[in-house]
This record gives sequence, C-alpha cells and structure tokens, in this order.
Amino acid sequence: MKLRFACRKFYRLLSSSNDGAIRWDDQAFMDRHRAECSDCRRHEEQFSLALNMLREASFDGQSESNFDSRVLRRFHVDRVRSSVGYWSPAILGAGIAMIVMLAAIQLVSRSSDLPVFNVGGAGVKRAADAPAIPLFENRSPSTNR
Repeated sequence: MKLRFACRKFYRLLSSSNDGAIRWDDQAFMDRHRAECSDCRRHEEQFSLALNMLREASFDGQSESNFDSRVLRRFHVDRVRSSVGYWSPAILGAGIAMIVMLAAIQLVSRSSDLPVFNVGGAGVKRAADAPAIPLFENRSPSTNR
C-alpha cells in the first residue's frame, strides 16, 4: 500500500506532536487529515497506545532514601582515587623497594671486587714451626683395645 503525501506528512508530524513541538498550522492539518483518513486515525491510536505502554514501563518508582548520598560518595571516592595524593604512599613504597633491590643487586654483583680486610688478632694462627696436630689418631685395627 502506497502512502499518500498527506499520510506521510501526518506520520511525520505525529512524532512531533507528541513531543509538543508542532506549529499551529501543522496541528490544523493533522486535525483535518485525522477526520478524513481512517488509516491515519487508527495509526495515531496505535502510536498513542504504544507510547503510553512505554511510558508506564519506564516509570521508575521511589528510589532508596540514601541512593543520592551513595552515588555522591562513590563519585567522590573515584575522584580521590584518581588523584596522585591517594597513590603517593604506594609510589613511595615502590620507590624504596626499587632502591633496596638495586642496592642488593649491586652488592651481589660486585662482591668479588670488594677489598678483603685482614683484622689482626682476630683469628688463631699456628706457629710456623709447630707441628700440626691431627684431629683423629691413625690407629690400625690390630692396636685397638
């Protein structure tokens, strides 16, 4: 079914009339056409029913009493978390840990290059002419008593 020019204009103006943005001459055209065309009258009724159904379905009941405060608090927490001040203790801790790790790696990799200090009197030294004392006596099995 091919729509007439007047019906196409009526359909286009139908959406605008529900939004309330229609001129007086367009409203007069819609009133005249609605009286003449039964298809457009039926379409307008179905359009109104569908729009009313959508309005009822989208109706939101009462929200919780503390909903606004929860949303504002969440927004504030997100804003604070995005600032550097919130993360500065973590950044400082990571910096200290990095310095400690670099120092440990430096010490481990350069330990062979460090000078060896010989502290006098700290160790027990054997005299050069004294014989070495064995820790265990060398006994043969025949001399065991």
